[in-house]
Amino acid sequence: MPSHFAFRVDAGLHIGNGHVMRCLTLADYLAAEGHRATFLTRAHDGHMIGTIQSQGYDVEILPEPDVVDYGPHSATPVHAAWLRGNWRDDALMTRAWMDAVRPDWMVVDHYALDALWQEAAVPCGIRLAVIDDLADRPHRADLLLDQNAGREDNDYDGLVPAGCTRLIGPRYALLRPEFAASRPKALIRREAATIRNILITLGGVDQDNLTEDILDALDRTELSPEISLTVVLGANAPWTNEVRARAARMDRNVEVISGANNMADLMASADLCIGAAGSTAWERCALGLPSLLLVAAENQRGAAEAIVADGAAIRLLLTNGLKDAIDAAIPQILNPFSYRSVSANCAELVDAEGAKRVTTYLAAFKIGLRNANALDGKFIWHCRNDGEAWRHYRNATPTSLATHLKWFETALKSSSKILMVVFVGEQDVGTVRLDIDETGTYAEIGISLAQGARGTGLGGAVIARTIQESRKIGLHSVFAHVRPENIASHRAFLSSGFEAIGEKNGMIILCYNL
Repeated sequence: MPSHFAFRVDAGLHIGNGHVMRCLTLADYLAAEGHRATFLTRAHDGHMIGTIQSQGYDVEILPEPDVVDYGPHSATPVHAAWLRGNWRDDALMTRAWMDAVRPDWMVVDHYALDALWQEAAVPCGIRLAVIDDLADRPHRADLLLDQNAGREDNDYDGLVPAGCTRLIGPRYALLRPEFAASRPKALIRREAATIRNILITLGGVDQDNLTEDILDALDRTELSPEISLTVVLGANAPWTNEVRARAARMDRNVEVISGANNMADLMASADLCIGAAGSTAWERCALGLPSLLLVAAENQRGAAEAIVADGAAIRLLLTNGLKDAIDAAIPQILNPFSYRSVSANCAELVDAEGAKRVTTYLAAFKIGLRNANALDGKFIWHCRNDGEAWRHYRNATPTSLATHLKWFETALKSSSKILMVVFVGEQDVGTVRLDIDETGTYAEIGISLAQGARGTGLGGAVIARTIQESRKIGLHSVFAHVRPENIASHRAFLSSGFEAIGEKNGMIILCYNL
């Protein structure tokens, strides 16, 4: 059954476009699964309301406050001023809409909002997902996403409820599907390790006009005149005319693009990027595009340090000015060995499948798990045997009902096995088995869906739901064995965050570390 997702997110000259862009990406993936999305936002200078509407989503515009005041707060968030209003008023307006419409989910992507706003704005019975980058304030979240490199799960200890599902790291980066589509072509281009085109992009706003500073520096750098430049500015960037004028004075081919809607193509056609450590950093990584990295805002510093530590970019250190920083970095990246190394590290860090994984985890909340009981034996036998499903299991032989029920009776009593029934609403749709090792730290997972539930896309969500349950019982990791010809199962495990770690006895072994 489709769900309704509400997004509370803003864009503006003071906060940029990145929050809205990644929410639009998630909304697109949800829409592809049949879900509905509505955006609640303010009309700040530089807002993206038209962009949101042009992509087919409803928008609820929250009125601008008469007085810019965050209001009383026991621990004001560092970025409270980004709300441009009182958090209580914002929560009350949001709550009125939520009470009237009753969506299934609220997704919040806003540095100025924390648990106090969330408790006031989101009614009981509506699930809450939070997208964050900072780990600097508490959240009342059912699911938390922080897609940044260098972030650890325990960074949110004490900031989210114990049962919150935490999706941490670039494996969950929210990238539009065109980046996955452009990835093979882009990675082939990187093999040449030759720089013919440099892409310059400082995000949707570039409030300090770093773009013009970069053009100044490149104009004074010993760079082959054969290398062309592509400059991308946001549609609301305040310095577009100045950047165009500066580009026109350069003795090389420079193209300035405002409001590009084909970033994947532009990145795939570039050989190097000079860019900020914001959300586009993950797009560049997915396409294996080496970057000279600038910290354009303080909240980008942690991500920049982690990306550089992973060898996926070269940091531009501005101690002696931008020109000296570029002069020092260019020879490094012109070295073919260094270039290929950085490109490979980029591609390994981000695989462009993150939004699909996040969508899978959101879908998992509709799925229930209950402990199997003596009455479930025949249902579980049907899940394994109907439609010759047994062909995909490690023991690829059919089992008689009598033999199965004897095994089932023993399994229910075993302390090393957990048998669960999967249900959606009032309907049982499958079964999950966890075979736990003697240390109690890891388990092998086995999933069987009822015949009518196969081919519906439910498998990935069941896996994600099982991961949530595995965390609750204190497991450290879970493994799965999948036959190579069972492509659907293999994809379902990968979409849930599992990684292939090897093969044994003709089976692919996949692992998820909790």
